[in-house]
Amino acid sequence: LTGEPQELGPEFIHGEANNKLLELIGALTKRRAASSGRAVELVELDWPNYYYFGKEGTLVHAADADEWPEVRAVHEAFEALSDGSLPPEKTREQSLLQYFASRGISSRALDLADAIFANDYGAESDAVGLAEVMTEQ
Repeated sequence: LTGEPQELGPEFIHGEANNKLLELIGALTKRRAASSGRAVELVELDWPNYYYFGKEGTLVHAADADEWPEVRAVHEAFEALSDGSLPPEKTREQSLLQYFASRGISSRALDLADAIFANDYGAESDAVGLAEVMTEQ
């Protein structure tokens, strides 16, 4: 965009659907390819790559933590939001925290869920509406 390499973190490019920045970069890439200009490259990195368990003061690589049953349960509960299996009338007024608790997620894993998912929404999971999360998924 500026003729110089730009480092953009996840706070700038988040989500692919209806993302105007990605559309702009795509158009720029096509123009540059047509004019033999410098290529635009996007690199997608796994996030999170580490989890910090604050109560324990432990930093754990995501690949290791994802094998823990309670961490896996958080991810499975979140992924279930996008498969359309939850009836909307039961979840419309529910918070993300209430949803995770109804799935039997432990308090330790709820802290992790707050750090991972609710942070994306700029609030803790008790203030994030489940219907909105389902829409974003």
